[in-house]
Amino acid sequence: MLRKIFLAVALVGLAVSIYLAYAYVIAHKVACIGGGCEIVAASPYSRIFGIPQPIMGILFYLAVIFSALHQRAKAFLPFLTAVGAAYSIYLTWVEVSILHAICMWCMISAICTWILFGITLLYEDI
Repeated sequence: MLRKIFLAVALVGLAVSIYLAYAYVIAHKVACIGGGCEIVAASPYSRIFGIPQPIMGILFYLAVIFSALHQRAKAFLPFLTAVGAAYSIYLTWVEVSILHAICMWCMISAICTWILFGITLLYEDI
């Protein structure tokens, strides 16, 4: 049951990242309550080494899902989710402290990442 919850949370994060990647790269408009998403998307923090952050999110969630589904790769889950949680804390800090804008989609992804990290820490067998 825990494995299904873990995978469901990862799939939610993946879906959010796919939507944001589409919105950033193709549509150039993010559906958002409050307008914070546009501010975040237009900021220099929306890309890392020229790559849109949502693409990094897609890669992260795919790596987590792959690791959770393959016995040999499960050893990487604590590292992957720790890096993801730390990075999402940094990005949330950027939103609040520097941009003064909150992207609801980014927060959903961050919460998914923190949940995945928590499950990985609390339970050995996912």
